[in-house]
Amino acid sequence: MTSSTALWYASRATGVVALVLLTVVVLLGILVNRQGRLPGLPRFAVTGLHRSISLLAVAFLAVHVLTAVADPYVTIRLIAAVVPFTSGYEPFAIGLGAVSLDLIAALIVTSLLRAHLGRRLWRAVHWLAYASYPVALLHSVTSAKDLRSGGLLALTAACALAVAAATCYRAAAARSARRPASPLAPPDPAFPERLPPNARPPRSPPAAQSPAPPAGSPRWRANARPSRTEYPDDRHRPPQPQPRQRPGRGAHRPRPRHPDDSRRPPRRRPGQRPGRGARRRRPRAAERTGPMTGTATLPSSWPAAAAAPGAHRLLPPAGQEPGADLAAHARAHGPLPRARRGRALIEEIRSAGLTGRGGAAFPVAVKMTAVAAGRGRPVVVGNGAEGEPASHKDKHLLWVSPHLVLDGLLLAARAVGARRAYLYAHRGDRLHRRLAEALAQRSAAGWDAIAVTLVAAPPRFLAGEESALASRVAGGPARPTFKHPRVVERGVGGAPTLVQNVETLGHVALIARHGAAWFRQAGTAAEPGTMLVTAHRADGASRVSEVPLSTPLASVLELGREPAQAVLAGGYHGAWIPAAQAAALPLANAALRPAGASLGAGVLAALPPGRCGLAETARVLRYLAAESAGQCGPCLNGLPRIAAAFTELAGPAPGPRCLPDLERWSGLVTGRGACHHPDGTVRLVASALRVFRGEIDAHLHGRCPAAAVRGGAALASFLPVPAVTPLSPQDWR
Repeated sequence: MTSSTALWYASRATGVVALVLLTVVVLLGILVNRQGRLPGLPRFAVTGLHRSISLLAVAFLAVHVLTAVADPYVTIRLIAAVVPFTSGYEPFAIGLGAVSLDLIAALIVTSLLRAHLGRRLWRAVHWLAYASYPVALLHSVTSAKDLRSGGLLALTAACALAVAAATCYRAAAARSARRPASPLAPPDPAFPERLPPNARPPRSPPAAQSPAPPAGSPRWRANARPSRTEYPDDRHRPPQPQPRQRPGRGAHRPRPRHPDDSRRPPRRRPGQRPGRGARRRRPRAAERTGPMTGTATLPSSWPAAAAAPGAHRLLPPAGQEPGADLAAHARAHGPLPRARRGRALIEEIRSAGLTGRGGAAFPVAVKMTAVAAGRGRPVVVGNGAEGEPASHKDKHLLWVSPHLVLDGLLLAARAVGARRAYLYAHRGDRLHRRLAEALAQRSAAGWDAIAVTLVAAPPRFLAGEESALASRVAGGPARPTFKHPRVVERGVGGAPTLVQNVETLGHVALIARHGAAWFRQAGTAAEPGTMLVTAHRADGASRVSEVPLSTPLASVLELGREPAQAVLAGGYHGAWIPAAQAAALPLANAALRPAGASLGAGVLAALPPGRCGLAETARVLRYLAAESAGQCGPCLNGLPRIAAAFTELAGPAPGPRCLPDLERWSGLVTGRGACHHPDGTVRLVASALRVFRGEIDAHLHGRCPAAAVRGGAALASFLPVPAVTPLSPQDWR
């Protein structure tokens, strides 16, 4: 090898290596799923691998171009390597290389300027960069004079076949991912809510028909044709399922009929207005009676519910819970409001000032407007996946007033123009049976224009996060995904998705019935309405309460009745507040933010004097670290170290580096996670280090003030913390 041939060999070798590296980059871009994961690798590892190989490919590509220009064997000007088809030597082959180089350069420049460019422009350039690979492959084929050698030909063919196979695999996976998650059971004609909106259940013999629906139902009209089937008395009617009892496979529930079975409803599509000759009077709520009965029994494992005076909105008075009984719900709240334009309901919600009750307190009207303006047919999901162990409000609301939540879900779907609606809740046999019964009653009575599908959420802390919810409803694992694109832009099946907490949907149903002015009668001008709160008092009692916003925390937690040393506001992603300071604060985000806290999901806990705040926080941190999805460095490495250091700090003799390490690691984790889980955990750590400073000094000197208060007796955890168990991939489904 001479000095004149060294540049030729360097150009050839770097070109081959650059082609292989570009093939790997394209394969990663095709095979990585929407969660940014590969089998056996967490998301941050896949992202780092993709970035490193991309940079290495760019480096070899730069060396390839420079050595080709500097090679004296042929004359290739630098301008010809950038401007396509201007080279005097092999203009077509060198021009293809210039096109591929320009596309890669455009991708690099737009990635560096991503913060200043629109997302659509960046995505368009990013997708266009995929065209650089076939162009580069064609460049290598047309410019290589020795392509007929076996090794180089086999390598080029292997690269092309690998990319083609990966493309076919991803296309097949995308088609299967468009199918929504399967319901709780296989499709059964006995459960109409699991059938498509326009589908009719199969016909069955007259003897298998279900009993008649209540008189005065809005589905029947006076000029309908008589039916061939008549039942002289109830003895000839088929047996009907009891409340909260699933009918058998053979117990088909056909299209509802008139009470005397002499008339049948008209055939019309869901949501279609009746014809001019089919006008009907909307029955009063008292007329909605019939066989839809059921008792609302609160599970013994849930805390009792209470409401402040005048705050009976979402939660009915004690003993008047409608449960899954649609007739009782209609008597309490009346029928669904008449259909009107979606924009009108969104503007009414905007005037009401309703904010999300799931934790973020984001304006509901703003989110609904963004989903309605998105590209594609929207999807609406009611989020009842209460991953917070200390929160019980969503489960309780779904138990006592499921129809109010379903009303809000259907109204929200109507407002944004959605045709698919899902109700997402944690697995629970009793709760899901009640929800299935409520959906069956609504389907039989013709209340819903679109079908609502129940989707079971895994019992994971992060299962209710928006992107995790969208992934689970689409059939994937309930793991959080990248922050971009947002779920309102691309959620379930790539469609704009509106995700609202079930309490928020309950308020939507009430605002649609009573208006914005009525909603603002409670709360303040800045934060109107009521809110469901799970309150854990210092005496160990817990309950779900509905209270107006701005209610004093001292009243909600009864701080004057039982002494407390600190109050946890906002749950396990919230913050500790000294009890004296909390007693003077109202239930409002504007008042809690200066104290470093927020309402979150409505969890309040008063820590009694005999409990160690450091030990309680350490138990929660160990649980939060174990519940991580393990998709980013802060979750995979940071949270376990923070939990271990805080556990050591809560022990009898913490090391001297324990406190400095906690403060340093907390700063490194903040803002760097794939989701908000690390940020919420660090918020709890920072508040504990601030509020329990006296306890920290005592622990550093080998004593615990709380143990001295209770006489050294060991006590169980005050805050509800589930047992920490190892996670498997199936735990997220």
